Amino acid sequence: MSNNIGVLNPADRAAVFESAKRLGLDPYEFGAVIHKESGFQPNIWGGAGGGYYGLIQFGGPERSEAGLDPAKIGKYTIREQLPHVEKWLAGRGYKPGMGVEHIRMDQVPGCCVV
Repeated sequence: MSNNIGVLNPADRAAVFESAKRLGLDPYEFGAVIHKESGFQPNIWGGAGGGYYGLIQFGGPERSEAGLDPAKIGKYTIREQLPHVEKWLAGRGYKPGMGVEHIRMDQVPGCCVV
């Protein structure tokens, strides 16, 4: 799996590693998922109709489930958005250590792949 985790600034790289640890994931595999979804661009819009937002391309209801602040959409940093990724995954039944194959967004209802 390719990823760009090595080119992130130190704070963003640390945030990815911290989230990966809490999720029980290899940080490079987690980074590869984020890279595939958003290219590590926390404020990117994409997917079908351009209606998906963020690091893992949250759909509209998923942005709410994850607790993203509508007033902050477009202004998130990677570090600020990762706790919302974790919250959303937990809400969808992900348990730490389940593995990256269980967080592929194209296999999680309500999310898409860029």
